[in-house]
Amino acid sequence: MARRWVGCCGAGVLAAAAMSFHPAQAYYFDQLTGDSGPGAALGPFKGYVVGAGASVWHDVMLGTVPAVVTLRALADIDARNRLQSKSVWLDLTFPLAVKPPRTAPAP
Repeated sequence: MARRWVGCCGAGVLAAAAMSFHPAQAYYFDQLTGDSGPGAALGPFKGYVVGAGASVWHDVMLGTVPAVVTLRALADIDARNRLQSKSVWLDLTFPLAVKPPRTAPAP
């Protein structure tokens, strides 16, 4: 089992009350130890990858449940001992439980 270090950062712009655009997102993945075990048939490769992309997300309501829809496009800029890739992700994030807000007591 190899140990890995992953970092991510981004800068964003609030486009509207419920929408945000992040024109610059970056990530860095560095494998700290070589591969080991029965699955490491090609040897103890230590890889790394650097990538960048952008994302946009929108806050929505699913009935009474708040949710966030996120669209990301990311591409690897540099890679060693890993496949270079481009990816597009569409995420839907929502809480499993929502407590209704407390109402103020009647005067």
